[in-house]
Amino acid sequence: MKNNSQKYKPTEGTSSIVMDSQGHAINAASPCLNSAIITYQISRLEIEHCITQRIVEDLRAEPNNPLVWSGMDSVLFSVEGYDDDPRELFMISEFRKYIATVHEHNPGWIYYANLQSHWLKIIGMCLFPNATAVTKSTKSDMFFLGSDVADFIAGQLAPLFALCEISGVRREDADDRVRAVCSSFGI
Repeated sequence: MKNNSQKYKPTEGTSSIVMDSQGHAINAASPCLNSAIITYQISRLEIEHCITQRIVEDLRAEPNNPLVWSGMDSVLFSVEGYDDDPRELFMISEFRKYIATVHEHNPGWIYYANLQSHWLKIIGMCLFPNATAVTKSTKSDMFFLGSDVADFIAGQLAPLFALCEISGVRREDADDRVRAVCSSFGI
């Protein structure tokens, strides 16, 4: 990460930051967010203590939320502090609890998450009751029941359409997004 002269004041008790595509730290409340890809870092501390206030606030579906205006498919979620942990994130019980808590308060994952990453699949591994993974030496292949994916997407439609309405995304583009999310899960 580049050294940045702009100071970001993290929420008390966390060390997480939001970064733009050039690696500059920015405040999620900054009006300077645009359609660039945003890297949203979540700290191990937030996960281990299930501190969800920041992410729930940052992902809220409100017209004054700059992340809404950054656009659909614009956020790469990143988790820091587990690089030396051999487990996949979805195998870590604290991470599963953190994701479930965030999801309960703000189920807008399919609007925000960039589909070039595997974030939605990681979320699926945390939330879907029948998800399985086959872990190989360097990666895990994730498998989902179509019914779990359908239930997940159905539960995300109202937040997705609300976020699209706020940000001015056309209904046709929102429908295309749903198809792209289904495709990312292989259905």
